[in-house]
Amino acid sequence: MINPGAAVYGLELRSRCVAAVAGEGDKHQFLVGTLSFKGNNNQLHLLEYVETTNLVECTAFWVHNSEIWHISCCPSSMNRDLFFTVWKKERGTFGSTLWSKNEDSLDELKQLLMLDIHATQILWDPAGLSDQVLVLGGAQTKGLSVVSLSANCTSHSISGMIAIGEAQQITAGSWDPNHSATVVVAADESIVMCDLRAKQMVGTIAGAHAGCVRDV
Repeated sequence: MINPGAAVYGLELRSRCVAAVAGEGDKHQFLVGTLSFKGNNNQLHLLEYVETTNLVECTAFWVHNSEIWHISCCPSSMNRDLFFTVWKKERGTFGSTLWSKNEDSLDELKQLLMLDIHATQILWDPAGLSDQVLVLGGAQTKGLSVVSLSANCTSHSISGMIAIGEAQQITAGSWDPNHSATVVVAADESIVMCDLRAKQMVGTIAGAHAGCVRDV
């Protein structure tokens, strides 16, 4: 008989991010990253929820040298092995890395490229069909960068950028699943709508929240 209670999985280290492997259609899989401030001993766990047993099982485990602040998985079933981690080093610098899982040997994790852009979050287009990703900038960039990936995802170029007014920090964003040229970002206490074709802001809800908006 299946236990009707919650399925629980414990981590050795603290964590602040979990992401569904959206491109995986046959399994309930998630990636979890840890946030240890001591040394380069952070971890990435690939978890799978098994409905028949109501258990969460770890199917792969990798070492990640820096603190993991965000994970973004490619939503395309053809590229379901691809995901970005946004990380922070001890000196406070943020960056992001694109990884590829090896379906034949989950012990291996391949680094494809590293983005040389200060980032707080990476957004794939909802269908996963575009060769572009959006990089939300932090306190240094204060904007939204449109990054084009090469066919084999081993190189990139910046094809555009949208400055987000006088915002001190860009904390989160969401790509409109119904309009591929529209994205909404959280900028300080406000919500900002951007047009990717015109490369500009097209609407703002100023002071949408009393405090900094953390997610949209």
